[in-house]
Amino acid sequence: MSRKVAIIPARSGSKGLKNKNILELHGLPLYRYSIDFAIQSSFFDMIILTTDNEQILKWHEGDASLMVDKRLPKLATDNATIKDVVTNLYLNGALFKDDIVFLLQPTSPYRKFADLHIIHGLCETSNYAFSLCSVVKVDDHHPSRMYEIHDNVCHSIDAQNSSKIRQELRPLYLRNGCFYVSRLTSIIALGFTPPSFTPLVMPDERSINIDNVLDFKMAEIIGVPNFRT
Repeated sequence: MSRKVAIIPARSGSKGLKNKNILELHGLPLYRYSIDFAIQSSFFDMIILTTDNEQILKWHEGDASLMVDKRLPKLATDNATIKDVVTNLYLNGALFKDDIVFLLQPTSPYRKFADLHIIHGLCETSNYAFSLCSVVKVDDHHPSRMYEIHDNVCHSIDAQNSSKIRQELRPLYLRNGCFYVSRLTSIIALGFTPPSFTPLVMPDERSINIDNVLDFKMAEIIGVPNFRT
């Protein structure tokens, strides 16, 4: 039987918001919400925290609730991908080929246990034979509202639809970072975001992806992540 494995990546480097994974949000370091979600859900067969952050490593010495992967320096650079990290875990024996991997990024703390039940329902009929990503509907930032600047002049990238009202624009969706789910074999071959995948549509208020100071302030306003309601 395939294992369901949660992977929580929490490296040190961050350009948009310094040390974001360990910044305190409502009394807890940001990365802790992903760990607590995984543990309290009782959904996963294994939880892996992968980090190069010495402070995080120290906090989790002897932690029996998860596996702590001390990430190699080459896997903690800006150019390293999570696919590289997962492949390394597999090569070191921490992951098996038929594992179902759930990537839980610390920057998306507003998940709910109900999301896991929906994901399981979407995937169980196909035995998790495809990839799934969580998405949010695009409204104000629809591509038809976007422009390129050439010679100090704005040019629409979708002139045919740029003057349409929002209700007339075709529905589009953006990955929100909360959930990436794939079999390990698919991740090694295609990464976490193949060209096509099954969507989990989530609301705006739970789709905040903390990457800069403004995102963090928004999370402070939204409140403490509540996994249950």
